[in-house]
Amino acid sequence: MENVEFDEKASKNMHILSKAVYIITKIVTIICYIGVAFIALGLIIIPILLGHVDTKNSTFKVGGKEYSYKIDDKKLTVYDGAKEVVSEKIDIDIDLNEMIEKHPSSYYIGVAETVLGLGAVSIILVILFLKHLSKLFKNIGEDETPFTEENIFHLRKMALFLIIGVIFAVISDCLFSAIAGYNMRLNFSFSDILYILIILCASYVFSYGLKLEKPKKVSTKK
Repeated sequence: MENVEFDEKASKNMHILSKAVYIITKIVTIICYIGVAFIALGLIIIPILLGHVDTKNSTFKVGGKEYSYKIDDKKLTVYDGAKEVVSEKIDIDIDLNEMIEKHPSSYYIGVAETVLGLGAVSIILVILFLKHLSKLFKNIGEDETPFTEENIFHLRKMALFLIIGVIFAVISDCLFSAIAGYNMRLNFSFSDILYILIILCASYVFSYGLKLEKPKKVSTKK
């Protein structure tokens, strides 16, 4: 096999693009941390808000003030006495009136807390994936070669967190369906499997590249 000559221009472009991806992953990671913080806040606030909802009389209290609500034709309307204060369309395929009247507010607190908890775990998995992605591109942007043991490790960790994410998505959909009492479409796509296979293939390509790099380094030392 012929030795490939070092291409300074290609190496420079690789480093620039890698640093750009690294910066983007860091920004997305910060956004994810903010999302987790909002979810944590929601876990505290929701029991306080929903704890004052009377599902039988279609009323709730905020700051000691009582409001009434009405759900009609997938539209939520909130009233302060006779005055309409909120009017929002609700685009979901379930009968909200029947669902709300069937259970007390404590049930909906449990559902909301479950949804937020599952959402928090999903975001944490994304953060762990991005952690290895950012380290991978940081290394590629700084090192002479991308073919290192550390980069192979990051690729395999990324594939692992994607696998966990796919399994968790299916489990969380089943769990939420059981708690909420209606069937949900499973959050599963064959494209997820494709992404996992691509990352695993990339790890083997990097591993092969590392094996090709080692004889070159030995001959350079001689």
